[in-house]
Amino acid sequence: MTFRTAIEHAIACGACYDALQWARTMPPEDELNPADIPRKDWSEWWVARTTRDGAIIAPTAVVHATAGIYPGAHVGVGAVVGDRAHVGDGAHVDDWAVVGARARVGAGARVGDWAVVGTQSYVGVGAHVGARARVGDWAHVGDGAVVGARSYVGDRSYVGDWAHVGVGARVGDDAPSRPTA
Repeated sequence: MTFRTAIEHAIACGACYDALQWARTMPPEDELNPADIPRKDWSEWWVARTTRDGAIIAPTAVVHATAGIYPGAHVGVGAVVGDRAHVGDGAHVDDWAVVGARARVGAGARVGDWAVVGTQSYVGVGAHVGARARVGDWAHVGDGAVVGARSYVGDRSYVGDWAHVGVGARVGDDAPSRPTA
């Protein structure tokens, strides 16, 4: 169990690394001209430009073709949303965050800058994962829960509904509902 930033994840994951390398060649958002955007065959990867079914997706975000981005969702600059992941209504995936394959981010939830949500993890409705936090693979963050910045929730761990995990804390097992870790 090691903590990986979004960039370290992208380097380990070949498809994410290719997407980030291509995204770095893009001009700043204020200088983007749709006619000048280079076209590249990403096979099943889809690089968004403005909106997708009412969701707002930054020009440099990379969203897998099988991912579900629901209306009102926001996906930030350089963020990566993996294979069959779901970002719920009104949820925010902030800049350079990574939502792993088959992960679910509930309606109104927020995944902070540079945060990583692991494979098949769940972030509940209205939950908040702070900047540079890491939610391990198959982990569960309950509805309304808060995971502080630079915190780590281990693989297969459970953070209950409305629980608060402090800044820089490590959750190796389970945190029941409503306590502060």
